Amino acid sequence: MSLRGIAREMDMASSALFRYFRNRDALLTALIIDSYRSLADAADVAEARVHTASVGDRWLAICHGVRDWAVAHPHEYTLIFGSPIPGYAAPQDTVAPAHRVPLLLGSLLGDLVTDDPPVHEELPAAVERALDPVRAVIPPGVPADLMVRGLMAWT
Repeated sequence: MSLRGIAREMDMASSALFRYFRNRDALLTALIIDSYRSLADAADVAEARVHTASVGDRWLAICHGVRDWAVAHPHEYTLIFGSPIPGYAAPQDTVAPAHRVPLLLGSLLGDLVTDDPPVHEELPAAVERALDPVRAVIPPGVPADLMVRGLMAWT
């Protein structure tokens, strides 16, 4: 995959693409960011339709919104969730757009936590440590076992 090859497929001069993107990776990054944003917008719209419903109904709406988007945008879905592109390393610019759907789902975990939460099981120390990067983006007070269940459900 090269900018010249892409330009050829678009029946345009490669110099036209080079005016907008310095190289293939810059174009890929723009496409990836656009795809993540489009996906997250679809998830947001799906959740907004049922925002006053139960957490379970909201979770399902988000998941169906993601699936519906994936079916309607198979190339974009493959770009962001398919096999890695040889020689491409996604820059930090892609992280925030990629986190929008998981953050939306994570906010639902926070909605499950009440003032009088049920007893939660203790997890092995290794699992607790593995959750450390996730804790920063999950609402405060979400117990570790609920985080694990949320992550498992999402994946």
